[in-house]
Amino acid sequence: MNKAKRNLTLLDKNHYTYCHWKSNEHLGAGIAGRTDLDILVGEEQINDAREILGELGFKKFSPQPWSDYPYMEDWLGVYPGKERIFHIDLHEKLPTGKKYVKEYLLPWQDKILESRVKNEEHECWTTEPHVEMVLLLVRVALKLSLVSIGRSFFRKNYLPPDLKNEFDYLKKQINQKKLKDTAEEMTGEKTAGYLAEIVDKEKIFSFWPFLKLKKLVKNEADLEKTKNTIQASFLSLFYMLNIKIQQLLEKLNLKKMRRKRLPNEGRVIAVIGSDGSGKSTMVNKFQKMIKSKVEISSYYLGSWLGAGGLYSLVLRSSRFFYRLLTGKSSDGGPGSSSTDAGESERSYPVEIYLALMKLWAAKLRLKKLRKAWKQKKKGRIIITDRYPQKQFTGLYDGPALQEWEEASGLKGWLAKKEKKIYNQISKYIPDVVVKLHLSPEESKNRKPDHSFANIKQKNEITKKLSFPDSTVIDIDAAQPLEETFNEFARKTWKAL
Repeated sequence: MNKAKRNLTLLDKNHYTYCHWKSNEHLGAGIAGRTDLDILVGEEQINDAREILGELGFKKFSPQPWSDYPYMEDWLGVYPGKERIFHIDLHEKLPTGKKYVKEYLLPWQDKILESRVKNEEHECWTTEPHVEMVLLLVRVALKLSLVSIGRSFFRKNYLPPDLKNEFDYLKKQINQKKLKDTAEEMTGEKTAGYLAEIVDKEKIFSFWPFLKLKKLVKNEADLEKTKNTIQASFLSLFYMLNIKIQQLLEKLNLKKMRRKRLPNEGRVIAVIGSDGSGKSTMVNKFQKMIKSKVEISSYYLGSWLGAGGLYSLVLRSSRFFYRLLTGKSSDGGPGSSSTDAGESERSYPVEIYLALMKLWAAKLRLKKLRKAWKQKKKGRIIITDRYPQKQFTGLYDGPALQEWEEASGLKGWLAKKEKKIYNQISKYIPDVVVKLHLSPEESKNRKPDHSFANIKQKNEITKKLSFPDSTVIDIDAAQPLEETFNEFARKTWKAL
């Protein structure tokens, strides 16, 4: 049983009154994590529902401005086995209206909860079909706008395909007399009669029936309005244009589109481990799993690989000059914090050249961390591949020049400069540190071109590195990839 179904089952076992109140035609897709679940809970039980969601690993997120509706909360949970994220819209009341605004509150939450029916296939409570048909047509009517009317000219029906599917699904389950009686109880006599006529004669090919239905509902139903018509129309158009612009900018790789954020402040997750432990794989898979819903950025904080822009150009070019000067490959060379067996044989100009590149790499780490913390303050999740530390020098993304700290002249100056940078770096403390543990033998098996002595040293450092102000998660990276990622995603999400 997946996380979403466990949540609904747990609500049931604790005798909470809830209902999946709309779009039950594709309830299965919601249970599977392919679309949102809209859960209505009684006002007196909303806090209990929040507690259960938290127990099941769901997190409350702040929505984008265009989906920030009254009396509705966004709760997200992960399903690592399917590499999906579940989205539950938790409703205390029933907002509806123009797209991106929803300026009305429907008065029928008690009616929905009192008349709910059990869906045996998915083991959860859903809206009674006659009530849901009334809800569907009223929602369509209240969403009416110049934009929706314009779009309807390019479709066979006024209803878009997803709502047409819901209409057909519900019509098979209702009878006309009960529909009219239900609609009259919820709205009024005139509205009920016309709504039943729309269903009976399938008046869904034009916007005119829905325009008339909207007027009737506004006159007879006890609707609560949260915004006036002019304000709602302006905001709906503004958000629609804003979304189109953001989508275009994202498609052109100029700026990422706004998505859901953690309330108050984001989190920084640092992923560390010895060679071959799967750091990059875990970071990439986790980001891919949640990026459709959540604002997340990843940073590579290793030596020189993954550097961007001018830094990338200079550091990568430096490998060429290093070979030119020494006749050697640049393992442990420019930008690297690894020691080289032949380091003592290097000439003074080569040593200074490499030190400058290592200092530049340290500055790049600091620059990335500053950028990451700005994003964190806005509620974004940050995940890093490796993380700089100053507990161990000479390797594992630690200071590389500290053996020169007591030296005079340029060497001493460079070492002091690097120390100052790492002191600044140490102020950026990750919220979560994930340690991927792998035996030296398995690391060598996965990375046969790496030095076994170096691998053993990194393996010990992974164990010894201390992060007293962070939540530390230890994971056995020797497991099969799927099991490793399941544990990684589950524990990391829980620690947010």
